[in-house]
Amino acid sequence: MDAPRLPPELAATLASAWLSLAGEPCAFTSLDAMPPRLPGDACFLLPVLRADLREAGRVLLVLGDDDAHHLGASMFGLPLDELAPADVDDANAELCNIFGSCVVKALDDSHELELGLPERTSVGHVEELCAGCPPRLTLAATLGPRHVVVAYFEDDPLPPPSSKELRHG
Repeated sequence: MDAPRLPPELAATLASAWLSLAGEPCAFTSLDAMPPRLPGDACFLLPVLRADLREAGRVLLVLGDDDAHHLGASMFGLPLDELAPADVDDANAELCNIFGSCVVKALDDSHELELGLPERTSVGHVEELCAGCPPRLTLAATLGPRHVVVAYFEDDPLPPPSSKELRHG
Protein backbone atom coordinates (compact mmCIF):
# COMPACT_ATOMS: atom_id res chain seq x y z
CA MET A 1 0.00 0.00 0.00
CA ASP A 2 1.30 3.44 -0.85
CA ALA A 3 2.01 5.84 2.00
CA PRO A 4 -0.76 8.39 2.41
CA ARG A 5 -0.20 11.99 1.59
CA LEU A 6 0.23 13.73 4.90
CA PRO A 7 -2.47 16.34 5.37
CA PRO A 8 -0.50 19.57 5.81
CA GLU A 9 -2.56 20.67 8.78
CA LEU A 10 -1.96 17.46 10.78
CA ALA A 11 1.55 18.38 11.97
CA ALA A 12 0.31 21.84 12.98
CA THR A 13 -2.70 20.34 14.79
CA LEU A 14 -0.47 17.99 16.79
CA ALA A 15 1.91 20.85 17.64
CA SER A 16 -1.00 22.98 18.82
CA ALA A 17 -2.36 20.17 21.00
CA TRP A 18 1.07 19.60 22.56
CA LEU A 19 1.48 23.32 23.27
CA SER A 20 -1.96 23.45 24.89
CA LEU A 21 -1.34 20.42 27.12
CA ALA A 22 2.40 20.60 27.85
CA GLY A 23 2.82 24.37 27.75
CA GLU A 24 5.86 24.18 25.45
CA PRO A 25 6.24 24.39 21.68
CA CYS A 26 6.89 21.24 19.70
CA ALA A 27 7.11 20.84 15.94
CA PHE A 28 6.15 17.59 14.17
CA THR A 29 7.42 16.29 10.86
CA SER A 30 6.61 13.19 8.85
CA LEU A 31 9.10 10.32 8.92
CA ASP A 32 9.56 7.41 6.54
CA ALA A 33 10.10 4.93 9.40
CA MET A 34 9.72 4.62 13.15
CA PRO A 35 12.64 6.05 15.11
CA PRO A 36 14.26 3.77 17.71
CA ARG A 37 12.47 3.30 21.00
CA LEU A 38 14.23 3.48 24.36
CA PRO A 39 13.64 1.14 27.33
CA GLY A 40 12.11 3.92 29.49
CA ASP A 41 9.70 5.19 26.83
CA ALA A 42 6.02 5.51 27.68
CA CYS A 43 4.04 3.73 24.95
CA PHE A 44 0.29 3.86 24.41
CA LEU A 45 -1.89 2.15 21.79
CA LEU A 46 -5.30 3.42 20.79
CA PRO A 47 -7.51 1.03 18.80
CA VAL A 48 -9.25 2.48 15.76
CA LEU A 49 -12.53 0.68 15.11
CA ARG A 50 -14.81 0.23 12.12
CA ALA A 51 -18.57 0.69 12.46
CA ASP A 52 -18.91 -3.09 13.11
CA LEU A 53 -16.40 -2.64 16.01
CA ARG A 54 -13.69 -4.67 14.24
CA GLU A 55 -10.26 -3.15 14.54
CA ALA A 56 -9.14 -1.10 11.53
CA GLY A 57 -5.78 -0.17 13.03
CA ARG A 58 -4.05 1.44 15.97
CA VAL A 59 -2.58 4.80 16.83
CA LEU A 60 0.71 4.53 18.69
CA LEU A 61 2.07 7.25 20.96
CA VAL A 62 5.64 6.98 22.21
CA LEU A 63 7.04 9.56 24.63
CA GLY A 64 10.43 9.73 26.22
CA ASP A 65 10.34 9.37 30.00
CA ASP A 66 11.12 13.07 30.54
CA ASP A 67 8.40 14.19 28.14
CA ALA A 68 5.87 11.77 29.66
CA HIS A 69 6.48 13.16 33.15
CA HIS A 70 6.61 16.79 31.99
CA LEU A 71 3.27 16.37 30.25
CA GLY A 72 1.71 14.87 33.39
CA ALA A 73 3.06 17.66 35.59
CA SER A 74 1.76 20.29 33.18
CA MET A 75 -1.69 18.74 32.78
CA PHE A 76 -2.22 18.22 36.51
CA GLY A 77 -0.43 21.38 37.65
CA LEU A 78 1.85 19.41 39.96
CA PRO A 79 5.59 19.50 40.58
CA LEU A 80 7.39 16.50 39.10
CA ASP A 81 8.20 15.09 42.54
CA GLU A 82 4.49 15.00 43.48
CA LEU A 83 3.37 13.26 40.31
CA ALA A 84 2.14 9.68 40.79
CA PRO A 85 2.71 7.03 38.09
CA ALA A 86 -1.07 6.87 37.57
CA ASP A 87 -1.09 10.63 36.87
CA VAL A 88 1.59 10.18 34.21
CA ASP A 89 -0.36 7.34 32.61
CA ASP A 90 -3.63 9.32 32.69
CA ALA A 91 -2.02 12.36 31.06
CA ASN A 92 -0.30 10.30 28.38
CA ALA A 93 -3.43 8.27 27.64
CA GLU A 94 -5.32 11.54 27.19
CA LEU A 95 -2.63 12.80 24.81
CA CYS A 96 -2.87 9.53 22.87
CA ASN A 97 -6.64 9.99 22.61
CA ILE A 98 -6.28 13.59 21.39
CA PHE A 99 -3.50 12.78 18.91
CA GLY A 100 -5.40 9.68 17.77
CA SER A 101 -8.49 11.75 17.07
CA CYS A 102 -6.41 14.18 15.00
CA VAL A 103 -4.80 11.38 12.98
CA VAL A 104 -8.08 9.57 12.31
CA LYS A 105 -9.83 12.77 11.24
CA ALA A 106 -6.96 13.51 8.86
CA LEU A 107 -6.93 10.01 7.31
CA ASP A 108 -10.60 8.97 7.36
CA ASP A 109 -12.46 10.73 4.56
CA SER A 110 -15.50 8.54 5.15
CA HIS A 111 -15.84 9.55 8.84
CA GLU A 112 -16.73 5.95 9.67
CA LEU A 113 -13.91 5.12 12.08
CA GLU A 114 -14.28 5.33 15.86
CA LEU A 115 -11.69 5.39 18.63
CA GLY A 116 -11.40 2.80 21.37
CA LEU A 117 -9.67 3.45 24.69
CA PRO A 118 -5.92 4.09 24.86
CA GLU A 119 -3.89 1.57 26.83
CA ARG A 120 -0.32 1.62 28.02
CA THR A 121 1.82 -1.04 26.38
CA SER A 122 5.39 -2.22 26.62
CA VAL A 123 8.31 -1.18 24.42
CA GLY A 124 8.66 -4.89 23.55
CA HIS A 125 5.09 -5.01 22.21
CA VAL A 126 5.77 -1.89 20.15
CA GLU A 127 8.90 -3.55 18.73
CA GLU A 128 6.81 -6.57 17.71
CA LEU A 129 4.17 -4.33 16.14
CA CYS A 130 6.78 -2.40 14.16
CA ALA A 131 8.45 -5.62 13.00
CA GLY A 132 5.09 -7.09 11.96
CA CYS A 133 3.94 -4.24 9.77
CA PRO A 134 5.36 -0.79 9.09
CA PRO A 135 3.24 2.18 10.12
CA ARG A 136 1.12 3.82 7.46
CA LEU A 137 1.98 7.21 8.94
CA THR A 138 4.68 8.37 11.36
CA LEU A 139 5.18 11.83 12.79
CA ALA A 140 7.82 12.83 15.33
CA ALA A 141 8.70 15.90 17.33
CA THR A 142 11.61 17.81 15.90
CA LEU A 143 12.04 20.76 18.25
CA GLY A 144 14.67 20.59 20.97
CA PRO A 145 14.95 17.51 23.17
CA ARG A 146 11.38 16.31 22.56
CA HIS A 147 10.97 12.57 22.12
CA VAL A 148 7.35 12.27 20.96
CA VAL A 149 6.29 9.94 18.14
CA VAL A 150 2.81 9.35 16.73
CA ALA A 151 2.22 6.52 14.27
CA TYR A 152 -0.78 4.88 12.65
CA PHE A 153 -0.81 1.16 11.89
CA GLU A 154 -3.51 -0.49 9.83
CA ASP A 155 -4.92 -3.91 10.74
CA ASP A 156 -2.83 -4.56 13.85
CA PRO A 157 -1.92 -8.27 13.70
CA LEU A 158 -0.93 -8.61 17.37
CA PRO A 159 -3.17 -9.27 20.35
CA PRO A 160 -2.99 -6.76 23.21
CA PRO A 161 -0.16 -7.41 25.67
CA SER A 162 -0.89 -9.12 28.97
CA SER A 163 -1.03 -6.93 32.05
CA LYS A 164 2.26 -8.53 33.24
CA GLU A 165 4.08 -6.79 30.36
CA LEU A 166 3.01 -3.33 31.46
CA ARG A 167 4.99 -1.21 33.83
CA HIS A 168 4.71 2.38 34.93
CA GLY A 169 7.39 4.84 33.92
